[in-house]
Amino acid sequence: MPKGTPACDDAPVRVLMPDPTALDYPDARFERGPRVLAARHRDRRSAAFVVQDGHRLSARRPGDAYLFGRRSRALPEACRRADPGSAAAGMCEGAVMSDSTPRTLNGFAQTLVRLGIATKEQAAAGLAEAAAIDMDLDEECEDADELTFLVGDCGLGFQTPEKVSGDLEGGYEELLTEAAACSGGSVVVDDVELVKIENEDGEEEEYLHFRRNGRSIWHGTDHLSDSTRYMDWNAAMDAIGDLVPGNDDPRAFWQLDEDSYDAWWLLLTPEQAQGLEEFGLPMAVTLRNRVREGMPTAEPETPAWYLEDDRLHASEESRRCLDAWLAPMDAALERWRTAHLPDDFPFDHSLDSLTALERLVLDRFDGLAALEAAGEDEFFEGAIRYVGQTALRLWPCRWTYRYSDDDSSVFTNEPLIRSNTPDGFGGGFSPDYVLRNLVELRTNSGMRERVESVGEGVEDYRKALGALTRGR
Repeated sequence: MPKGTPACDDAPVRVLMPDPTALDYPDARFERGPRVLAARHRDRRSAAFVVQDGHRLSARRPGDAYLFGRRSRALPEACRRADPGSAAAGMCEGAVMSDSTPRTLNGFAQTLVRLGIATKEQAAAGLAEAAAIDMDLDEECEDADELTFLVGDCGLGFQTPEKVSGDLEGGYEELLTEAAACSGGSVVVDDVELVKIENEDGEEEEYLHFRRNGRSIWHGTDHLSDSTRYMDWNAAMDAIGDLVPGNDDPRAFWQLDEDSYDAWWLLLTPEQAQGLEEFGLPMAVTLRNRVREGMPTAEPETPAWYLEDDRLHASEESRRCLDAWLAPMDAALERWRTAHLPDDFPFDHSLDSLTALERLVLDRFDGLAALEAAGEDEFFEGAIRYVGQTALRLWPCRWTYRYSDDDSSVFTNEPLIRSNTPDGFGGGFSPDYVLRNLVELRTNSGMRERVESVGEGVEDYRKALGALTRGR
């Protein structure tokens, strides 16, 4: 075999057919294939379409060749069956499950029923769909994720397409609507829209906007071009995560397949997810809830609204830590000014004052080792407070705090600044990190630029609100 030649199992299948005009089909029937968002692949049977009419098989396009080959190989055995469609009847009745459940369509259907993911009627309908195209319901699969297409045939879950069939905005709307439907009505999505703006540098930026139970949610997107049919995968995953039911609902979205492209997803309890993993599915990705049910009572887009919304989403310990940080703010800054700043320091919370502060920090600490040796240094804590309060004086933003038991988590257990915008617009930073970065890199102006990013996020959000066309 010449070097570079694909293995036989990966080689394209060629099927030679006679001239169809020379064939006699007295009782010919024609079926319209489904519209499929998924890319076709030899292991992705749900994306293919093959029709059997007696002893004849037909397919639409080269992408169906793999399934066509399987059906051709199975055709002699199928012709010997007295009633090919009867295999699906009563398949879910009296199902007995064990750790040795076979990796077959029957076994997968029984697993879905046993775990309470599908009803017996849904599983039977899915098996009937498979049997209707003469799939062997008892054929063992080496990889369990070859069976996940049955989820769609059962009318469950949703699929994340590699690329959409129409325009991008419609693709996002279809995906999010199907994901929200998994909640059984507790999560409703509307006003899905791609919004474009021009930032202060004259560059075009695009955001995905939708409403989840009335709450406006935004995610920045990055697409290859205006005509592309490929979604921004990061934005899509974040948006799906926003649709997990909130509060005390234990369910999360689970990706059943190893590959995220064209993967099937289900909304599952931890016990259901564990059961599918024991069956052999990869269960490669999980998306948990990030949005609490309920809305702030304050007037929308006011500082009070954002503060109330933070407390709605924060843990009790996060709220306690934030309150402990904010309570002595004025007194701590005055003490810092008196004890540590020279008389000529411009204590006016201007951008120029940040440049002066940079020089003081660099003079005090000649590197991270010196900063670490200082321990809980009062000067450094005062600098953190001053940088954050400067941002608050210049733009609409606020202090936040996220407590975590995991000390390795990024930007937790420290006070942060966040712009009064949805998360998708950025505009947040850690004053502690900015100052430590200054000490380590010994580079001026970084602090000023980071604080200015808060204003950029606020301005981009203002433009995006003006560009919205749905649900205004």
